[in-house]
Amino acid sequence: GYHSRSSSGGYASEKMMGGYLRVEFDGNGSSSVADVSRYAMRRIAEIGRERNRKYVAVYHSLTDAAIDVKSDTPVFAKVYVWPIAYAYVKYSNQKQPGDLSVETVYKNSFKQ
Repeated sequence: GYHSRSSSGGYASEKMMGGYLRVEFDGNGSSSVADVSRYAMRRIAEIGRERNRKYVAVYHSLTDAAIDVKSDTPVFAKVYVWPIAYAYVKYSNQKQPGDLSVETVYKNSFKQ
């Protein structure tokens, strides 16, 4: 399920250089690709809401961020057999091309 990181998975975030944040959701043996991706996006939106930001730029890597190649999904990967989803993000109140609405991301993260 959806919760902060523990031995059974969960979300975590880490400050990165350049004002970016790496947000990750680690699944467990019963997590699907769709679940971990949705939960990563939910956490991205929650942080934006906590910071009172309207928009978020989502990147697959810091290299993508440096050249401004945005995405609307996190990266999906597997660590051993556990699914994970992560993204590098930057929040703002000024919409730039390719930015996502924090509220829309939040609402969509509850859809199955």
